[in-house]
Amino acid sequence: MTMYKKLLLSVSVVLLPAVASGAPHTIFEPLVLLNDRREVTACGSVIHTRDASGTGVRIRLMVERNAIGPLTVMTVELAPGEPRADTPIKSATLHLRGNETTAGLQPVSGPGSNAFRAQAHQPGDEQGALFRGLMLAGGHIEVVLNNDARLRFDIAGPAPSNVFRHYLACTGDLYGPQ
Repeated sequence: MTMYKKLLLSVSVVLLPAVASGAPHTIFEPLVLLNDRREVTACGSVIHTRDASGTGVRIRLMVERNAIGPLTVMTVELAPGEPRADTPIKSATLHLRGNETTAGLQPVSGPGSNAFRAQAHQPGDEQGALFRGLMLAGGHIEVVLNNDARLRFDIAGPAPSNVFRHYLACTGDLYGPQ
């Protein structure tokens, strides 16, 4: 097998979404963003899950390299094609098993946005606890739409080991010297 085929095979295995072992409706995908110099600029996970009625949500949770320091960013949006996908999201609260975890994440999305975005500069230990807790134990997210409808989406944990490994390797590159 040529070097190119080996690289292509390993990359395609890395990018396949992985289903959490706790429930078949939670899918974790590794998230790694690079700049034009191929330096890591963000690491995290994209999580797809459904509520009891079958409505889907996509949660993008990542840590970005920022001039001030690492920035934790969470973006939540209803899955494209959902009946309520055009309804703006008023708020979203992420909970680990028994803990509210978005207390430090401040909303930055404007009113009427179909994607809710919150972010915060968090110390490394808080940031690491958020990602480890979600990927290892799971939790749930509560979404409130502008029409005050409340939706709850369970996030089954643990995330598949390949997703967690990619996150750990990526953050090593993110925090390492440039």
